[in-house]
Amino acid sequence: MTRINRIRFAVAGASICSIGIVSGCGAPDLSAMHPHVQKRAAAVLVVGTPNFMPTTPLTSTVSDNPVVLETVKTSNASFLAKAGEVLSNSEVTTCVVAVDDAGPLATDISQLTQKYANVHFDILSNRSAAGVSGANVAEVYLDANSTDFAIGWLVGVWANNLVKVQQLTQQPAIGYSVKGVSTNAQKAFFAGLYTVDPAAQVVPMTPVNGPNAVPPIYPTVSAVVVGGTVSQSVAQTIGANAPFLFDLTGGTVSAPAPSIVPGHLAPSQVTNRIAQMSTGTWQAGDQPVVDTTGVAINPQLMPPSVVSAWNSLSRSLAQAPTTWQSDYAKLPTSTQILLKSEFGVV
Repeated sequence: MTRINRIRFAVAGASICSIGIVSGCGAPDLSAMHPHVQKRAAAVLVVGTPNFMPTTPLTSTVSDNPVVLETVKTSNASFLAKAGEVLSNSEVTTCVVAVDDAGPLATDISQLTQKYANVHFDILSNRSAAGVSGANVAEVYLDANSTDFAIGWLVGVWANNLVKVQQLTQQPAIGYSVKGVSTNAQKAFFAGLYTVDPAAQVVPMTPVNGPNAVPPIYPTVSAVVVGGTVSQSVAQTIGANAPFLFDLTGGTVSAPAPSIVPGHLAPSQVTNRIAQMSTGTWQAGDQPVVDTTGVAINPQLMPPSVVSAWNSLSRSLAQAPTTWQSDYAKLPTSTQILLKSEFGVV
């Protein structure tokens, strides 16, 4: 297996040994540990290249609580086998799994958590793994609906700013091409958008010259919201006209560069889990979070007002992540009827 780093935290007064950090120290081998005092071993499985991993070596903040920490790099394909190798050591009491999208690993993770019921599992991801639960499982992930609400809010801030700067007489037209995205995600987006911009002009990205016209002609818009999957013709139109692009799921189209997309967990989420392991404050359960890194804004494309709005909004959403539900319920009945008829949002 590929080991990124292996760090030993010994009892207070003893030396701390780490590969590549303190020369002359032997690295701890989890499989060969025979401690005189009970040590708690932890494994950090890094699947792929999650963009929230800290750039500095993981460390423990409690020097008098002996912990052995080993970080192992793996892939989706080899995850189950690698995890099995690590967890075969009975001294491993905590397993942290860091992965961009935990969804594809849901079955493997469930299998591991059931087989190793005495191990605490911390699943850290930008997108959660549905169906993974248990008394020995904690899952930390970006609150997807809060992210969608925030993107809608920021699109509204952008539209209002454009009206002000360009002295427009009406709100800019925003195309909408979202397929395969949950109803709640779309409700959250529209709740954010219409709360900030009640006069928002959102139009479906469907051919104005008929569904079977060749070539199809799409509405002229200043921006497009995409998510899930889009048709090839819509993608080509977006790429050719290069409007401002707001992507609810990330990577939906190849061009142009998106102005706003979902972001990632803060690196502090990883170090916090290690700290909880050391202090004995671990808790099971789902833990959706709102981090300041949870929305990615391209500052070269978006005005400072959008960046500033996110700095403020992220703090309030961290305290009240279900705001989108009450805000959607407050939308005028006419708006909700429009969203149902135009976009199938029920």
